[in-house]
Formats: sequence, C-alpha cells, structure tokens
Amino acid sequence: MSKWKRIRSKSSIILNHPEKSKSAKKYSTGRGRVPPWHIQLISLKRWLFDTILTKVHTLSTGYLEVYGMVSLLVVAISILSFLAETHPSIQVKRTVYDVSFVYNATTNLTTNSTTEKEVIMPHPVLDIIDHSCMAFFTIEYILRVVLSLRRLVYVRSLMGIIDLFALLPDYIQLIMFSISKHLAHSSFTRIITILKITRILRIFRLVRHVPGLWILVYTLKASLRELLLMVAFLFVGMLIFSSLIYYVDDREIFTSIPHSFWWALITMTTVGYGDMYPVTALGYMIGSLTAMCGLLMIGFSVPILVNNFITYYQYVEFAIQDEKLKREKSEILEDPYENTHGVS
Repeated sequence: MSKWKRIRSKSSIILNHPEKSKSAKKYSTGRGRVPPWHIQLISLKRWLFDTILTKVHTLSTGYLEVYGMVSLLVVAISILSFLAETHPSIQVKRTVYDVSFVYNATTNLTTNSTTEKEVIMPHPVLDIIDHSCMAFFTIEYILRVVLSLRRLVYVRSLMGIIDLFALLPDYIQLIMFSISKHLAHSSFTRIITILKITRILRIFRLVRHVPGLWILVYTLKASLRELLLMVAFLFVGMLIFSSLIYYVDDREIFTSIPHSFWWALITMTTVGYGDMYPVTALGYMIGSLTAMCGLLMIGFSVPILVNNFITYYQYVEFAIQDEKLKREKSEILEDPYENTHGVS
C-alpha cells in the first residue's frame, strides 16, 4: 500500500463520517448532531485533499519534483539576497529626516526640529526579491498548516519552527516600516535585521533532497559519543597546555591562562594562525607536544566518523538500488505484453 493510500484510509473515517470524528464530539450539541458549519468545514478539507494532494500524485510525481526544485530555488535566492545585502557595491545611501518635537514650558509652545542623516540600505531590487520570497514562503507555510493531516507535527517540527522564525523578522520590519519610516530605521529595527540570519537556516531544506547531507546527519547522530569524547579530550588538552605555556613562556604574549586557551585550541587542531606563538625553548617543546597530541586526537576520532559514514552510505545506495529494481519489476508486471513486445 502506497503512502497516499495509507493517508486516505486513515482519514476516510473523518472525511466520510464527520459525526464520528474527535472534532465532532468536541462540537456536539448533546444529541449526537454536528453543527452544519462543521460538516461543511470537513467537506472543504476533503475537497482540498482530493483536488490538491491526491490528484497531483495520481497525475504524475513530476509535479512534486518541479515544486521541490522551485522551492529549493526560492530558498537559494532568499539566501543569496541576504548575503548580497551586506556587500558595499549593492548597498545604496538614502537620506532620512529625523523629526523631533521639543516642548518649552516657559512659552507653552511645542517646536519641531528636523535632522537630516544618511543611512546605508540594501538596493531596492533586493527589497523586491525579499518580498517575493516572503510571499512564497508565507503561502507555502499556510498550505502546509491548513492541508496537513498532522499539522501539529509539522508546526512542532524543526523545519516548521525554522520556517516560522525565518518569516517573523520580515513581517515585523514590514509592519514597522508601514507605521513610520523613521521607526523603520531605529535601533530596534537593527536588532530585527540581525534576526534575519534565520534565513540561513533554510539551507537545511537541502537535507531532504540531497542524500549525502542527511547521510551526514545520521553519521553525526551515530557518532555522538565519539564526538563528545573528542571534545572532552580537547578540553583537557586546552587546560593542560595553556597552563604550561603560560608559566614557561613570555607573559606579554600569553597574558593569562584563559587567553592561552585560544593558542592551545588552534595548535591542537593543527590550524596555527600565528597570532600567538612561543618564543622560549620550553615553549617550543610544549608547542610541539601540543601539536602531537592534537594529531593523535584527530587520528583516533576521524576514522570512526568515516566508518559510520561509509556504512550509512552503502546502506542508502543498496536501498536506492533495491527500490529501483522493485519499481522496474512492478512496471513489468503491470504491462507484460508491452515489455515483451518491446524486447522482441
């Protein structure tokens, strides 16, 4: 039984017999009857389910693939627009007039003063792109909530929370701009602009469409214990080597043990920015020992992650090939004459 048939069989009782549903009991008049408006609402949901969900699937899965590609394209455009807002070549300067009112108690008069200032804002084209993407994501979110048979599951899910919080800053800023242009350039709006970083979280939508990404997610989940062990080993190494380098090397470079944490972390991970470095013989020895311990830490941890990733990757490849073979067999069984005729 396909996924769509299971959904229809599960929801058939509610859709065909509204008086037996939980919602019907909630709105029952006490005589086992349901208000007409509630029956109409259930009928409307059934019509939406049949026309928008079931018929799309029965026509072709190509529509769903097109929708998925369009959704990912809009996500990419939204993220690129967010990144482009910070580039100086795409920003424009606008003149904003700040009007303030001053009350004079002596003369009992109120005077206003206008201050002219320039603010840096994104290009107007980016505003059009942002509003278009916001409209698309809003319609998509509403349809997901309204048409979903398990809407609370989506609303409480990680992707549902990300979709909601990615929309809120845009709407807050739009409302503030429509109330007052001066309010749109206040310090509070700058905080809202910072919250727009939640757009980047939409990149997690790619996880559902790119097998390599969600294989990586499962790998990290399976290797959580090893990752925590690596972090603990790294923290212990930071404590030991930052303390040693602080007492044996130049205090002008390593001003404190917490300040030396950065040097120990960068050395153990073999990055070595060069902003902090030892200058004494004992410091060189401790630095070498720190680097070797970091290599051992990486050598012990990375193979476990690689093995888990290979295991999941091989399993997914096997599942994809198995599903492909089952699909080919089902096509042959559905129309054996056409397949045998094509072979001959």
